[in-house]
Amino acid sequence: MAEWITPVLDWDSSKFYNVEDLNRVENNTAVVADLISHFDTVPPIVTIANRTMKRIEFADSLTRIESNQDVLRQRYTPDGWMHRVAESDAPRVPQKVDGTFGDVRLDEVDLWENRNLINPLTTSGWSNGYRKVGNTYSLKGLMAGIRIVKETFEPFTTYTISFKIRKTSGSLYTLAGHSSLKNSSVFRDGVRIGSSWTNGAPYPNDNDVHSYVIIGTSGALSGADDALYIQPNRNTYADDYTADIWDLQMIKGDTLAPWQPAPEDNIPWYHTTKTANLAPINLSSLDQYESSLFEWETDTPEGTGIIVEWSLDNQTWTPIQSGQSLPFRQGDWLTGKMLYLRQCLYTNDQTKTPALRNFSYSVQGYQTKIEWQSNAPFDYTDAARYENNLALLYFYYSGNLNARPYCGMVSCGEEVI
Repeated sequence: MAEWITPVLDWDSSKFYNVEDLNRVENNTAVVADLISHFDTVPPIVTIANRTMKRIEFADSLTRIESNQDVLRQRYTPDGWMHRVAESDAPRVPQKVDGTFGDVRLDEVDLWENRNLINPLTTSGWSNGYRKVGNTYSLKGLMAGIRIVKETFEPFTTYTISFKIRKTSGSLYTLAGHSSLKNSSVFRDGVRIGSSWTNGAPYPNDNDVHSYVIIGTSGALSGADDALYIQPNRNTYADDYTADIWDLQMIKGDTLAPWQPAPEDNIPWYHTTKTANLAPINLSSLDQYESSLFEWETDTPEGTGIIVEWSLDNQTWTPIQSGQSLPFRQGDWLTGKMLYLRQCLYTNDQTKTPALRNFSYSVQGYQTKIEWQSNAPFDYTDAARYENNLALLYFYYSGNLNARPYCGMVSCGEEVI
């Protein structure tokens, strides 16, 4: 492997540039590429470090060296990086990516798809009832339970009821309840354990957390007590126990959905189908970042809101406010990058829906010219730039490499005497 050669960092107009200087730049380019390879994959680069006075291909060599330096800084561009300033042509070509997105409103019809029907008005206690703190119903036998009142149901409609339960003391042998749902399927921890919630099934009587799902269809609801009950130790009420039930949810349909609070609970209710991804923006044409601006208007009645986020990998998301720019540095490398934008509209009141309007974006950058033309002037500023840029990368990567714990025959961090 090539060894680092001390660069010349004090170039001025009085110094002459020789083949040894260009060889040193190419040698140090190979050294920096090897350092970077310890942290990331480096695209193949070509270096020529054995020039003599008999061979020097200036225009081709300089274009290749410029390209090599751009390759080496793709992973990290240090502060103080010097861009090419050529007298014969524009060193930077301005570029811009901009556009708008159509208005988005949280539609009231879509909003309450899969809404949780469980709220303080649709539940009540059975017998000794429960003590509710936040989202948790605490039950204390001998007789205690939860009633989902009749008015919650519509005739001949399929519902999915789900909750989690954990026994905290005593004995709990069965879990069932009087039910207005017909043709039910009962699941515990993803396994079907019965076809009737009224009859129920044996409970494990352990202290583990168990997930229950009940799927069934209501009848005509002509009875006086066509409600649904959750009754631990149904028909064996003499067995004392305490238990907690939480994430209680009832939704229309026969598909289990992640738990969400009911709108009436006054907790912001994020509607997942309205976390819409706005079209991804290809930043590659910008090459290097200069500035950006994102602007939009909102219609957010009290109790509603809008969150806009951005991401470069479509996985890690960061909020951004209207009027803000991306937290990039000037000169950051954008080649090969996509910008993803998404908005999440939410509400805790079914009568109010927010809207996002007039969304516009503008990301500005530039392309640095790396191709040298014949007869283009090369002066001491170019010589200084080559050496300076390589020195910045060398000291950054060599410092980070030396700071790495040694992982060889001993564990990282183990003291070796």
